[in-house]
Amino acid sequence: MLFQCKSNRRSPMKLVLWFVACLGCLSVRSGAEEDSSPWYQDLCSYKWEAIDQDNKVSYTLKLCESSPSTSCGPTTAVCARNLTSKADQSVGELSLQKLSGTVLDYNSTEKCPGSKNSIHASISFQCGKTMGTPEFVTVSQCVHYFEWRTFTACKKDKFKPPKEVPCYVFDSDGKKHDLNPLIKVKDGYLVDDGDDTIDFYINICRSLSLNRPNQTCPEGSAACLVTSQGSYNMGSPTRQLELLSNDRLRLQYEVSASQSPPPICNGHNPAVTITFICPSSRHSGSPPKMTAESNCRYEVEWVTEYACHRDYLESHTCKLTSEQHDISIDLTPLTLTCE
Repeated sequence: MLFQCKSNRRSPMKLVLWFVACLGCLSVRSGAEEDSSPWYQDLCSYKWEAIDQDNKVSYTLKLCESSPSTSCGPTTAVCARNLTSKADQSVGELSLQKLSGTVLDYNSTEKCPGSKNSIHASISFQCGKTMGTPEFVTVSQCVHYFEWRTFTACKKDKFKPPKEVPCYVFDSDGKKHDLNPLIKVKDGYLVDDGDDTIDFYINICRSLSLNRPNQTCPEGSAACLVTSQGSYNMGSPTRQLELLSNDRLRLQYEVSASQSPPPICNGHNPAVTITFICPSSRHSGSPPKMTAESNCRYEVEWVTEYACHRDYLESHTCKLTSEQHDISIDLTPLTLTCE
Protein backbone atom coordinates (compact mmCIF):
# COMPACT_ATOMS: atom_id res chain seq x y z
CA MET A 1 0.00 0.00 0.00
CA LEU A 2 1.41 3.40 -1.01
CA PHE A 3 0.56 6.74 0.58
CA GLN A 4 0.70 10.17 -1.09
CA CYS A 5 0.73 13.46 0.85
CA LYS A 6 -1.65 16.21 -0.24
CA SER A 7 -0.57 19.83 -0.11
CA ASN A 8 -3.54 21.11 1.93
CA ARG A 9 -2.77 22.11 5.48
CA ARG A 10 -3.54 19.84 8.43
CA SER A 11 -3.67 20.56 12.12
CA PRO A 12 -0.61 19.37 14.12
CA MET A 13 -2.73 16.69 15.85
CA LYS A 14 -4.06 15.33 12.53
CA LEU A 15 -0.54 15.22 11.13
CA VAL A 16 0.65 13.21 14.11
CA LEU A 17 -2.24 10.75 13.79
CA TRP A 18 -1.69 10.43 10.03
CA PHE A 19 2.04 9.77 10.58
CA VAL A 20 1.31 7.07 13.19
CA ALA A 21 -1.21 5.45 10.85
CA CYS A 22 1.38 5.41 8.06
CA LEU A 23 3.94 3.75 10.30
CA GLY A 24 1.40 1.15 11.39
CA CYS A 25 0.44 0.25 7.81
CA LEU A 26 4.06 0.08 6.69
CA SER A 27 5.00 -2.18 9.61
CA VAL A 28 2.12 -4.54 8.78
CA ARG A 29 3.25 -4.66 5.13
CA SER A 30 6.85 -5.26 6.18
CA GLY A 31 5.79 -8.06 8.52
CA ALA A 32 3.80 -9.71 5.76
CA GLU A 33 6.81 -9.59 3.45
CA GLU A 34 9.07 -11.10 6.11
CA ASP A 35 6.60 -13.97 6.58
CA SER A 36 6.52 -14.79 2.87
CA SER A 37 8.28 -18.18 3.18
CA PRO A 38 6.51 -20.87 1.14
CA TRP A 39 4.65 -23.64 2.96
CA TYR A 40 7.23 -26.11 1.60
CA GLN A 41 10.10 -24.18 3.23
CA ASP A 42 11.22 -27.26 5.23
CA LEU A 43 12.15 -28.95 1.94
CA CYS A 44 14.34 -26.08 0.74
CA SER A 45 17.50 -27.04 2.63
CA TYR A 46 18.16 -30.06 0.43
CA LYS A 47 18.70 -31.14 -3.16
CA TRP A 48 16.20 -33.84 -4.06
CA GLU A 49 16.47 -36.67 -6.58
CA ALA A 50 14.11 -38.83 -8.59
CA ILE A 51 14.63 -41.31 -11.42
CA ASP A 52 12.71 -42.35 -14.52
CA GLN A 53 13.93 -45.93 -14.73
CA ASP A 54 12.18 -46.67 -18.03
CA ASN A 55 13.86 -43.84 -19.94
CA LYS A 56 17.09 -43.84 -17.90
CA VAL A 57 16.75 -40.22 -16.81
CA SER A 58 17.65 -38.88 -13.38
CA TYR A 59 16.23 -35.64 -12.00
CA THR A 60 17.57 -33.26 -9.38
CA LEU A 61 15.21 -30.73 -7.84
CA LYS A 62 16.06 -27.32 -6.40
CA LEU A 63 12.86 -25.97 -4.89
CA CYS A 64 14.08 -22.58 -3.62
CA GLU A 65 16.79 -20.01 -4.24
CA SER A 66 18.46 -21.14 -1.00
CA SER A 67 18.50 -24.82 -2.04
CA PRO A 68 21.71 -26.51 -3.28
CA SER A 69 22.23 -26.06 -7.02
CA THR A 70 21.73 -28.78 -9.61
CA SER A 71 24.26 -29.76 -12.28
CA CYS A 72 22.30 -27.59 -14.75
CA GLY A 73 23.29 -24.43 -12.88
CA PRO A 74 22.04 -22.22 -10.03
CA THR A 75 19.00 -20.89 -11.93
CA THR A 76 17.57 -24.33 -12.71
CA ALA A 77 14.82 -25.79 -10.50
CA VAL A 78 14.52 -29.21 -12.20
CA CYS A 79 17.50 -30.71 -14.02
CA ALA A 80 17.15 -33.86 -16.13
CA ARG A 81 20.23 -35.97 -16.85
CA ASN A 82 20.30 -38.66 -19.51
CA LEU A 83 22.04 -41.54 -17.75
CA THR A 84 23.25 -42.94 -21.07
CA SER A 85 24.68 -39.82 -22.72
CA LYS A 86 25.31 -37.93 -19.41
CA ALA A 87 23.76 -34.82 -21.01
CA ASP A 88 21.99 -32.35 -18.72
CA GLN A 89 18.86 -30.41 -19.63
CA SER A 90 16.89 -27.86 -17.62
CA VAL A 91 13.18 -28.74 -17.65
CA GLY A 92 12.17 -26.00 -15.20
CA GLU A 93 13.58 -22.62 -14.13
CA LEU A 94 13.34 -21.09 -10.65
CA SER A 95 12.40 -17.70 -12.06
CA LEU A 96 9.44 -19.21 -13.93
CA GLN A 97 7.78 -20.74 -10.88
CA LYS A 98 4.02 -20.93 -10.41
CA LEU A 99 2.32 -22.23 -7.28
CA SER A 100 -1.36 -23.21 -7.48
CA GLY A 101 -2.56 -24.69 -4.20
CA THR A 102 -0.36 -27.75 -3.71
CA VAL A 103 0.85 -27.96 -7.32
CA LEU A 104 4.23 -26.38 -8.00
CA ASP A 105 5.12 -25.73 -11.64
CA TYR A 106 8.49 -24.67 -13.06
CA ASN A 107 8.37 -23.48 -16.65
CA SER A 108 11.34 -23.19 -19.01
CA THR A 109 12.22 -21.05 -22.02
CA GLU A 110 12.77 -24.05 -24.29
CA LYS A 111 9.91 -25.02 -26.57
CA CYS A 112 8.62 -28.55 -26.83
CA PRO A 113 9.55 -30.01 -30.26
CA GLY A 114 6.58 -29.78 -32.60
CA SER A 115 4.52 -27.71 -30.17
CA LYS A 116 4.04 -24.12 -29.04
CA ASN A 117 4.17 -25.21 -25.41
CA SER A 118 7.31 -24.90 -23.32
CA ILE A 119 9.06 -27.77 -21.59
CA HIS A 120 8.26 -27.66 -17.87
CA ALA A 121 8.02 -29.67 -14.67
CA SER A 122 4.99 -30.09 -12.42
CA ILE A 123 5.13 -31.33 -8.81
CA SER A 124 1.89 -32.37 -7.11
CA PHE A 125 2.19 -32.39 -3.30
CA GLN A 126 -0.01 -34.45 -1.00
CA CYS A 127 -0.18 -34.68 2.78
CA GLY A 128 2.10 -37.33 4.25
CA LYS A 129 3.47 -38.26 7.66
CA THR A 130 7.16 -37.76 6.84
CA MET A 131 9.29 -35.44 4.70
CA GLY A 132 8.86 -38.04 1.98
CA THR A 133 10.49 -38.19 -1.44
CA PRO A 134 9.63 -36.87 -4.90
CA GLU A 135 8.43 -39.68 -7.14
CA PHE A 136 8.65 -39.44 -10.92
CA VAL A 137 5.27 -40.19 -12.53
CA THR A 138 5.51 -39.66 -16.30
CA VAL A 139 6.40 -37.32 -19.15
CA SER A 140 3.52 -36.18 -21.35
CA GLN A 141 3.74 -33.48 -24.02
CA CYS A 142 7.05 -32.28 -22.59
CA VAL A 143 5.62 -31.92 -19.06
CA HIS A 144 7.61 -33.85 -16.46
CA TYR A 145 5.21 -34.90 -13.69
CA PHE A 146 6.16 -35.72 -10.09
CA GLU A 147 4.20 -36.62 -6.96
CA TRP A 148 5.36 -35.97 -3.40
CA ARG A 149 3.75 -37.06 -0.13
CA THR A 150 5.13 -34.84 2.65
CA PHE A 151 4.08 -33.36 5.98
CA THR A 152 4.71 -29.88 4.56
CA ALA A 153 1.60 -30.25 2.37
CA CYS A 154 -0.70 -31.00 5.30
CA LYS A 155 -3.16 -28.31 6.38
CA LYS A 156 -2.12 -28.72 10.01
CA ASP A 157 1.30 -29.26 11.58
CA LYS A 158 0.17 -32.60 13.01
CA PHE A 159 3.10 -34.54 11.57
CA LYS A 160 5.74 -31.79 11.56
CA PRO A 161 8.72 -32.78 13.75
CA PRO A 162 11.35 -30.55 15.36
CA LYS A 163 13.90 -32.09 12.98
CA GLU A 164 13.88 -34.42 9.97
CA VAL A 165 16.25 -35.06 7.06
CA PRO A 166 15.76 -36.83 3.69
CA CYS A 167 15.70 -40.57 4.29
CA TYR A 168 16.44 -42.12 0.90
CA VAL A 169 19.37 -42.43 -1.47
CA PHE A 170 20.14 -43.77 -4.95
CA ASP A 171 23.00 -46.21 -5.43
CA SER A 172 25.51 -46.38 -8.30
CA ASP A 173 23.05 -48.48 -10.32
CA GLY A 174 20.35 -45.83 -10.00
CA LYS A 175 18.31 -47.97 -7.61
CA LYS A 176 16.49 -46.35 -4.72
CA HIS A 177 17.04 -47.24 -1.06
CA ASP A 178 14.23 -45.78 1.03
CA LEU A 179 14.11 -45.83 4.84
CA ASN A 180 10.96 -43.71 5.10
CA PRO A 181 8.86 -46.76 6.11
CA LEU A 182 11.05 -47.07 9.24
CA ILE A 183 10.34 -43.52 10.43
CA LYS A 184 8.11 -43.42 13.49
CA VAL A 185 5.79 -40.46 13.99
CA LYS A 186 5.25 -41.56 17.60
CA ASP A 187 7.56 -43.57 19.85
CA GLY A 188 11.00 -44.89 18.87
CA TYR A 189 13.11 -48.02 18.53
CA LEU A 190 14.72 -49.61 21.56
CA VAL A 191 18.33 -50.49 20.75
CA ASP A 192 19.72 -53.80 21.97
CA ASP A 193 22.61 -52.50 24.07
CA GLY A 194 23.20 -55.47 26.39
CA ASP A 195 22.70 -53.30 29.50
CA ASP A 196 19.49 -53.70 31.47
CA THR A 197 20.17 -50.61 33.61
CA ILE A 198 19.64 -48.19 30.71
CA ASP A 199 17.43 -47.83 27.66
CA PHE A 200 18.73 -46.37 24.41
CA TYR A 201 16.11 -45.19 21.91
CA ILE A 202 16.49 -43.99 18.34
CA ASN A 203 14.27 -42.82 15.54
CA ILE A 204 15.21 -42.84 11.86
CA CYS A 205 15.99 -39.54 10.10
CA ARG A 206 13.64 -37.76 12.50
CA SER A 207 13.44 -36.57 16.09
CA LEU A 208 11.84 -38.85 18.66
CA SER A 209 8.39 -38.43 20.14
CA LEU A 210 8.78 -40.80 23.08
CA ASN A 211 6.08 -40.65 25.72
CA ARG A 212 6.10 -43.88 27.67
CA PRO A 213 5.29 -44.28 31.37
CA ASN A 214 8.24 -42.82 33.30
CA GLN A 215 10.19 -42.40 30.04
CA THR A 216 10.38 -39.22 27.99
CA CYS A 217 13.13 -37.78 25.82
CA PRO A 218 14.33 -34.20 25.39
CA GLU A 219 12.57 -32.42 22.54
CA GLY A 220 14.44 -32.59 19.26
CA SER A 221 16.51 -35.65 20.14
CA ALA A 222 16.61 -38.50 17.63
CA ALA A 223 18.79 -40.64 19.92
CA CYS A 224 18.00 -40.70 23.61
CA LEU A 225 19.63 -42.35 26.62
CA VAL A 226 17.27 -43.12 29.50
CA THR A 227 18.80 -43.90 32.91
CA SER A 228 17.59 -43.94 36.50
CA GLN A 229 18.88 -40.35 36.81
CA GLY A 230 16.98 -39.03 33.79
CA SER A 231 16.92 -38.93 30.00
CA TYR A 232 19.55 -37.31 27.79
CA ASN A 233 19.74 -36.07 24.22
CA MET A 234 22.42 -38.04 22.37
CA GLY A 235 21.95 -36.32 19.03
CA SER A 236 19.70 -35.39 16.14
CA PRO A 237 20.23 -35.84 12.37
CA THR A 238 22.79 -33.41 10.97
CA ARG A 239 22.82 -34.60 7.36
CA GLN A 240 20.66 -36.73 5.11
CA LEU A 241 21.00 -40.47 4.66
CA GLU A 242 24.33 -41.50 3.12
CA LEU A 243 25.24 -44.40 0.82
CA LEU A 244 28.30 -46.38 1.93
CA SER A 245 27.87 -49.17 -0.63
CA ASN A 246 25.02 -50.81 -2.51
CA ASP A 247 24.07 -52.74 0.63
CA ARG A 248 25.08 -50.32 3.40
CA LEU A 249 23.59 -46.96 4.41
CA ARG A 250 24.54 -44.56 7.20
CA LEU A 251 22.92 -41.95 9.41
CA GLN A 252 24.81 -39.66 11.78
CA TYR A 253 23.36 -37.84 14.79
CA GLU A 254 25.05 -35.09 16.76
CA VAL A 255 24.15 -32.55 19.42
CA SER A 256 23.99 -28.95 18.24
CA ALA A 257 27.09 -26.86 18.91
CA SER A 258 24.88 -24.36 20.74
CA GLN A 259 23.96 -27.01 23.32
CA SER A 260 26.10 -28.14 26.23
CA PRO A 261 26.95 -31.85 26.38
CA PRO A 262 24.77 -33.82 28.80
CA PRO A 263 26.37 -34.04 32.28
CA ILE A 264 26.50 -37.82 31.96
CA CYS A 265 29.04 -37.39 29.10
CA ASN A 266 31.67 -35.67 31.29
CA GLY A 267 32.41 -32.94 28.76
CA HIS A 268 32.44 -35.18 25.69
CA ASN A 269 30.17 -34.31 22.78
CA PRO A 270 27.75 -37.19 22.11
CA ALA A 271 27.37 -38.64 18.62
CA VAL A 272 25.53 -41.63 17.17
CA THR A 273 26.31 -43.46 13.92
CA ILE A 274 23.66 -45.88 12.63
CA THR A 275 24.66 -48.28 9.85
CA PHE A 276 21.88 -50.06 7.97
CA ILE A 277 22.79 -53.36 6.32
CA CYS A 278 20.85 -55.15 3.61
CA PRO A 279 20.73 -58.86 4.56
CA SER A 280 22.55 -61.26 2.26
CA SER A 281 19.47 -63.46 2.01
CA ARG A 282 15.76 -63.25 2.69
CA HIS A 283 15.01 -63.08 6.40
CA SER A 284 13.14 -60.81 8.77
CA GLY A 285 16.24 -58.91 9.82
CA SER A 286 17.07 -58.01 13.41
CA PRO A 287 16.44 -55.16 15.83
CA PRO A 288 19.00 -52.33 15.98
CA LYS A 289 22.03 -53.41 17.98
CA MET A 290 24.71 -51.33 19.66
CA THR A 291 28.15 -52.50 18.58
CA ALA A 292 30.39 -49.94 20.31
CA GLU A 293 30.23 -47.16 22.92
CA SER A 294 32.92 -44.86 24.27
CA ASN A 295 32.64 -41.40 25.81
CA CYS A 296 29.04 -40.96 24.66
CA ARG A 297 29.87 -41.92 21.07
CA TYR A 298 27.70 -44.80 19.96
CA GLU A 299 27.83 -47.21 17.01
CA VAL A 300 24.59 -48.94 16.05
CA GLU A 301 24.05 -51.56 13.35
CA TRP A 302 20.70 -52.55 11.95
CA VAL A 303 20.22 -55.47 9.55
CA THR A 304 16.96 -54.75 7.72
CA GLU A 305 15.52 -55.38 4.28
CA TYR A 306 14.61 -51.69 4.07
CA ALA A 307 18.31 -51.04 3.49
CA CYS A 308 18.04 -53.00 0.24
CA HIS A 309 17.10 -51.27 -2.99
CA ARG A 310 13.38 -50.87 -3.47
CA ASP A 311 13.21 -53.16 -6.51
CA TYR A 312 14.17 -55.96 -4.11
CA LEU A 313 11.15 -55.20 -1.92
CA GLU A 314 8.46 -54.33 -4.45
CA SER A 315 6.81 -55.81 -7.51
CA HIS A 316 4.49 -54.20 -10.06
CA THR A 317 2.90 -57.58 -10.78
CA CYS A 318 1.48 -60.37 -8.64
CA LYS A 319 4.79 -62.21 -8.68
CA LEU A 320 8.04 -62.16 -6.75
CA THR A 321 10.88 -63.91 -8.54
CA SER A 322 14.02 -65.58 -7.29
CA GLU A 323 16.15 -63.49 -9.63
CA GLN A 324 14.88 -60.11 -8.45
CA HIS A 325 13.50 -60.72 -4.96
CA ASP A 326 15.43 -63.79 -3.76
CA ILE A 327 12.08 -65.49 -3.19
CA SER A 328 9.47 -67.01 -5.48
CA ILE A 329 5.80 -66.16 -4.89
CA ASP A 330 2.96 -66.15 -7.42
CA LEU A 331 -0.39 -64.63 -6.37
CA THR A 332 -1.80 -64.63 -9.91
CA PRO A 333 -4.32 -67.46 -9.17
CA LEU A 334 -5.97 -65.14 -6.59
CA THR A 335 -6.62 -62.46 -9.20
CA LEU A 336 -10.32 -61.85 -9.91
CA THR A 337 -11.25 -61.50 -13.58
CA CYS A 338 -14.45 -60.12 -15.10
CA GLU A 339 -16.43 -62.51 -17.26
